[in-house]
Formats: sequence, C-alpha cells, structure tokens
Amino acid sequence: LLLDVPAAFDAVLFVENLVTFERMADHRQPAWQHCLLVYAAGFKGSARRLRSPTGCRLYVRGGATPLQAVQAWLFGGASVPVRFFGDLDPAGLRILASLREVFPGAQAWQPGYEVLACRLEQGDGHTPEQAAKGLQGEPVMTGCAYADTRLLPLMQRLGRCIDQEAYAVVEAAAAR
Repeated sequence: LLLDVPAAFDAVLFVENLVTFERMADHRQPAWQHCLLVYAAGFKGSARRLRSPTGCRLYVRGGATPLQAVQAWLFGGASVPVRFFGDLDPAGLRILASLREVFPGAQAWQPGYEVLACRLEQGDGHTPEQAAKGLQGEPVMTGCAYADTRLLPLMQRLGRCIDQEAYAVVEAAAAR
C-alpha cells in the first residue's frame, strides 16, 4: 500500500487512481486534510490479505512518519472510518463493494463523488464504450446508501461515466 500519512488522521481515504492520489497528497485540502490517503491500485485495495502484516507492505511517501497509528488501524482493528474515491463507473462501484467486504463500514467519499456526479449532470463524462469501459458491465449495488441511491441511479439514468481525474481538474481550476 502506498500511503500519505498526515500528522494525525481521523479517517482513511482509499484513492483508486495514482494520479489523483499523488495530486491529493501534494495539495492537501480541508476535505481530506486529516485523512490517511491510501493508494492500492483499484481492486488490490480490497484484498483480505491487506489486514495481515504478512499480506502487504506499507510504503510512505517522503518523510519518516511513524506508522503505529496506521498499523493499529490496518492490522489491529482500530476503529477509523473508511472512505473510497474512484472513477464514477461500474468498476469503481465494484471496487467499493469489494472494499466493503474487507472494511464493512466503508463508504463512498461524498466530497469527491458529488463533484463527479455534478459534472455528469452537466453533460461531462463519456459513454462506457468511448473509454473502453463497455466490458465493465452494469454497475452493482454496493451496500453504501449514498452510492446506491445517488451514484448508481445517476449513471444508469445518464448512461455515462466520468473518470476520477476530473476531480483534480475541478480543484486546479478552483485554485486559479
């Protein structure tokens, strides 16, 4: 797991794509200022072996951040809210559903997904076929109320998806 660990964290945020993870780690904002950022390459982040010290390796971006709090959460079962932010497409929702099998309380990260949802409603995004995502199949129920009642119906109604990197573009534009 690639981690970006703040001085103290009160939530864990799994990020699907490396480009977005790096941008979020480099440019911390209030919405994720106190989140442990975790990049685990899509579905790899939902592997049960991650909960075992022998099942994964922890890599921290820069600095010598103490890992005791991370290890207490990941291996020791410390109670910390888990969120997921990925592409708003069928695979992204499947990753969330899989992540919930390992971290049962995991939820879609609303600050990021709401930006993507609004972009979809404004006509942005693409059809699954335009981005070679047609083979991902239909989106699935995740068990997360927000994803199942807001994101899933939106994708089904519009027949479109949007990549997570669109969030970083919004953040960069807002900073200008």
